[in-house]
Amino acid sequence: MGHRPLSADLIGDIYEAALDDERWPGIAKIVAGATGTRSGGLWIAQEGRIADFAITEDGTASQVPYIAHYSKYDVWNQNLMRGPWERARLGYELFPERELVKTEFYNDFARPYGMFRPMAAVTRLARGTFATVSTIQLGTRRLLEESNKPSLDRVLPHVRRALQLRLNRRRHSPNALLHVAALDALAFGVVASDAAGGIVVANKAAETLAGAGAGIVLGGRGKGLGAVGAAEARALAALVNDAASGGPGGVMRLTGRSGSAELAVLVTPLPRSLGLNGAEGGGYALVTLRSTSDSPSFSAEILSGLFGLSPAQADIALAIFAGKAPEEIAAERGVAISTLRSHLAEIFARTGAENQRDLVRLLGMLPPVRTQSGT
Repeated sequence: MGHRPLSADLIGDIYEAALDDERWPGIAKIVAGATGTRSGGLWIAQEGRIADFAITEDGTASQVPYIAHYSKYDVWNQNLMRGPWERARLGYELFPERELVKTEFYNDFARPYGMFRPMAAVTRLARGTFATVSTIQLGTRRLLEESNKPSLDRVLPHVRRALQLRLNRRRHSPNALLHVAALDALAFGVVASDAAGGIVVANKAAETLAGAGAGIVLGGRGKGLGAVGAAEARALAALVNDAASGGPGGVMRLTGRSGSAELAVLVTPLPRSLGLNGAEGGGYALVTLRSTSDSPSFSAEILSGLFGLSPAQADIALAIFAGKAPEEIAAERGVAISTLRSHLAEIFARTGAENQRDLVRLLGMLPPVRTQSGT
């Protein structure tokens, strides 16, 4: 009996989900749908340890107890790992169902979560690395049969190749997640785009500004970087194209939906040698966004970490930055002016500032960063 080949759209969805971290959780649903089921999961193991996984929403509640305890008693997986690999197998092929219903694994875990007769396969991704793909009919009387196995066999090669590409990308970009986290720590918006305005990366602050209608527009797939106003969108596109093509870029202001100027925008070229997304020598622009109403903001804790100031010295530095005179600060803190000036001398020494004015200039140059709470 013949089976229809997988559609190009479905294959594309598998690859996109494997390569896009935001879409990655949905790959389990895509694969389950390709096998005619609604539930399932996918696990990548490296050197015997789970390195990554995705699971359909209806199975997420089972993950914690499974990993914490029941994985050690999973008779299905134990026999699945013994082979043969690269082909679909049903639960009763892995462990006799008349014996399954007597086990702790089934009665304390699988049955309460509506699990019976899964269909699964193991595929090798690299030396010491493999993936397990599993689908199941949760909580229904319709059991998977032999006729379902070709659907998993058909999708498995595409899953294997997509996961190999996912691992390859991460292996060649070991610092990618760190770079993204560093960008997200900045409290001002950062967007990197190609010459046509296609967005390569945008940090959380940029997404927040776009969501608030502050003037910038971060479009979806195929739309790219833009602005609320049509004329400003054209001007921004020209600056981005100029910078990405080797020009100097420039500065401009963007008007928000409220009708007032809300963002100061700086567009500068990125080195053409970066080869973002593997495109050697491609042209890219860096766009930084600041609210026109913002002034640099940072906490005493951040100043302490940056310059090694004591908590008291950090508070004094912030008070100087706020425009307060030493005498006023001394009175507020209940200390002698001589004590306050001693603190100031130590602050100057640690920050490298020559005087109060230089300290204010130095702190004014510091970019604000997000706290752990994201504020």
